Amino acid sequence: MFAVPPLAVATGAVVLVVLGAVGLNPFWSVTDLTMAEAAALRDQASVAVMARTGIDPSARMSVRPRMLGNRFELQLTPAEAAVRANRTEILDVLFANGLALDDETAHALMCLGRQSGSDEALPYLEARFALAANQPCSGAGQVPNQPAALPFISR
Repeated sequence: MFAVPPLAVATGAVVLVVLGAVGLNPFWSVTDLTMAEAAALRDQASVAVMARTGIDPSARMSVRPRMLGNRFELQLTPAEAAVRANRTEILDVLFANGLALDDETAHALMCLGRQSGSDEALPYLEARFALAANQPCSGAGQVPNQPAALPFISR
């Protein structure tokens, strides 16, 4: 009768070790991030590792709801996610790992920065892309295929 509790604890520990060894976690699920989600969550290391493994830093990827104050899933590039999250260090990682922007794309990012109130990312982009900084936005910066009414990050 007194041996049952220690035996139950030992059995439970063995089960947890075996589950961990085969890659299953009984306490929470492991969900892979897209590069855009890693950018939104300010995860510099994941962004760098993904870029070095060949993931295109210019590709649109899903960003799950609530990662950027959004109610619905978004399709963003990692740079768009970094601008919406107002994270210049993520932009640094993206540029250091192969992100190349033409003037049109840089201008769209700056307009997204203006629209979302990115007070750090916007001056960063304006300094890096002087030609695109002087152009008016008039509709630029809206993420394609996304409803215009989605909320941006609240400060």
